[in-house]
Formats: sequence, structure tokens, C-alpha cells
Amino acid sequence: IGDFSDLRKMVDWVSLTGQHLIQLLPVNETTTTKTWRDSYPYSAISINALHPIYLGCNDYPLKNKKKYKSYINKAAKLNSLAQVDYEKVYELKESYSRDLFKQEGEKVLSSKEYTEFHNRNRYWLFAYACYCYLRDKSGSAKFTNWGEYSLYDEKLLQKMIEESAEAKHETSYYCFVQFLLHKQFSGVKEYAHSKGISLKGDIPIGIDRDSIDAWTDPHLFNMDTQTGAPPDDFSYFGQNWGFPTYNWKAMEDDGYAWWIG
Repeated sequence: IGDFSDLRKMVDWVSLTGQHLIQLLPVNETTTTKTWRDSYPYSAISINALHPIYLGCNDYPLKNKKKYKSYINKAAKLNSLAQVDYEKVYELKESYSRDLFKQEGEKVLSSKEYTEFHNRNRYWLFAYACYCYLRDKSGSAKFTNWGEYSLYDEKLLQKMIEESAEAKHETSYYCFVQFLLHKQFSGVKEYAHSKGISLKGDIPIGIDRDSIDAWTDPHLFNMDTQTGAPPDDFSYFGQNWGFPTYNWKAMEDDGYAWWIG
């Protein structure tokens, strides 16, 4: 499926062929069901979080050589398939990330580098980690069904983490993975720049209506409408993407902070 560390090979090739730009599809987190339905890169659940499926695991080897080799063998089988098995890849990456968290979590979370990352990104990281925990615990990303947590309340969520060892562990895990993704992707960007190459990212057209942004800032979106495209040569009946439309008046009132931030 490709991962962030693979981009170094692309950078090398682009450099050798005298090109200067690599354009990427959105790499935002899209996980709502942990099935192939999440493979659509434009249905983001966060405008900030990176997708865990793009973690280059080889950059973070497991110390248990037997287990590490087992993962390598499973990855090789997936790479040999004629078509990408999104669900199996996601399952493998998640399993690996959890083993890596057991191995390195305590060390990483207590490091200065992680603390700086966390403090700089807490404004979105906290909500993201809580969302992932509640999504997994309830078995659904539909936050309107999360009972007392259906309306975003930071104090209530903080209390949840303080009182539940499970919630603290899981939210720490998701922050850990985002840190590794950020570190790896940032490293690739620096490598590309050292070769005179730019990475041009694409942004999602809209947000998933069960996204973190719809949960934390529902006033910025018209949840009773849906975006799409009119009929054309590619789609006779047009397209319904299902994304809520933007409430431009509300966005204007706060200086378009959601877009700028």
C-alpha cells in the first residue's frame, strides 16, 4: 500500500530523472470502520491527523527478532498480491504499532521530543485520541451514539482519561502513533528538500460527517446538507460524496481559524 518511508525511494528517482515535485493524494486519517470503506482518501476524520496505515514499520524495528520476522513475512505476502488488501494491511500495521507501543511507548512518551510535539499539537491531538478510543470502545464512529460523550466536552473527556486506565492507555497509544508518523513524514520532507524536491500535498474536499471536526466544531458545518458533483462524462447521474457543506458565515465570524489552523 506504500508508506511514508517508501517516499525516500521516490525522491531518489525524481532526483535522478531531473524532476522537482512529487504530488500526493491526501494522507489524512480516514478510519471510521477499519474496513476497505476507509480507503477513500478524501473522507478525512481529521484535518490534522496522519493515517496510521502509512507508517513505515521498518524504521521502527521490534527487538523480538522472531516476532519481527513474522511481520516481515506477512508483509511480503501482502506485497505479492495482485491487488492491495486494504483491510489486511491496516490490521497488520495496527498490530505492529501496538507491539511497538509495548516496546517503546514508555520511553517515547517520556522523551523531550515527544513532549514538545504533544504540547505543540495538543489542540487537535487530544480530541483525536479521545475520538479513536470512543470509536473503538463503542464499535462505531457515529459520535451521536456515544451517550454522554456525543457532544464534545474536553473537561468530561479529561475526567474519563483520569478515571479509566483503559482510556489513558488507548489515548496514549494513539498519540504515540501520531508522533511516529509526524517524525517519519517530517524526515522524508527534509530529505526531499535536501535533494531540491518539493512535496505537494492534496487536501480533502470535505470532512466525513462522523469526523472529529464535526464532533468538536459542528457549528462550522451544515450537517443537514451533502456535497457532491453534477452529472458529467464520468458519472451520468452525478456524485453524492456525503460530506456536510461548510457554514461559511460561521467560519468568517472567527476569521477562518479552522482553515488557517
